[in-house]
Amino acid sequence: MRKTGPHSASDINMYANRTNPEYPRHPGEIRNKEELRFMIDGYDCGVRHMDERIGSIFKPLEEKGVMDDLVVIITAGHGENMGELGIYGEHGTSDQATCRIPMIIRWPGMTHGTSDSGLHYHLDLLPTMAETIWLYPSARMYASGAFDSKIGCICGRTYHDGYHLFDKEMLFNLKDDPFEQRNLAAEMPHVCKDAIYILNDWHDEMMSSMKYDVDPLWTVMKEGGAYHAKGNLPRYLERLKESGRSDAVPELIRRHPIELTR
Repeated sequence: MRKTGPHSASDINMYANRTNPEYPRHPGEIRNKEELRFMIDGYDCGVRHMDERIGSIFKPLEEKGVMDDLVVIITAGHGENMGELGIYGEHGTSDQATCRIPMIIRWPGMTHGTSDSGLHYHLDLLPTMAETIWLYPSARMYASGAFDSKIGCICGRTYHDGYHLFDKEMLFNLKDDPFEQRNLAAEMPHVCKDAIYILNDWHDEMMSSMKYDVDPLWTVMKEGGAYHAKGNLPRYLERLKESGRSDAVPELIRRHPIELTR
C-alpha cells in the first residue's frame, strides 16, 4: 500500500484514488484483502464474460456445420498486472503478467494438438491474418507498431521507472515466486549480465535495420519519459505527501529532476 506510481494500490486511478460510477467493479484504491479480492473478482468477471461470448459464437457455427471451414485465432494485445510489481489493472511493465498472453489457433487441416511455450513476437499476426483472406498489407501496415510504447523495462533493466521506484535491474524466479515479490538481481548478477548481453545483441540488430542512428527509446527518455508519466510528477509528489508517502518524494526528485522543470 505504500508503493508509489500510477495504478499502485493507493492510486489505481493513475495518480489518484478517485472512482467512476460508470465502472463499479474498478476501485480507486485497495486498503485490505477484501478490496483486493473485489478487484480481482471484477477482472475475472471480464474473463468469464469473454469466454461465454466466444462460446456463444462457436455454438451456432457448429450447428451449421461450418467450423471446418474457419480459422479461429484467439489472442490478446497484452496481459494485465494484478499486483505484480505493485501494479493493479495496468500493463506498463515488460514482466510475466504483461507479456505472457494467450495465443490459441484452430486451423483445420493444419498442425493440431501442439503447444509452444517459446518466446514470440505477435508483430506478424495481423499481416498473416490479412494474407489469409487475400488482403495483402502495404509496407505501412507492416511498419505500424505492434508493441506497447508504455513499456518501461526490458529483460529486467529499468530505463524509466514510471514513478514506481523500480530497481535498475530486476530478476524473478517465476516458478517459486510467480507474483514477483523477491528481486534476485543482487544475488544472481551473472544471470543479469547474460540477459543484458542478449538484450544488447538484439538492440544492435534492431538498430542496424533502421535508417536512423538514434534509438527511439532514448528520444522518448529525453522528451520526459513514457506518455503516462510525462508531466505528471509535480502533482503526483503532492499526492504522495497527502497520502502519507512523503518518504518517496526525495528519491523521485533525484531520479527525475528534469521532469520538475517542464
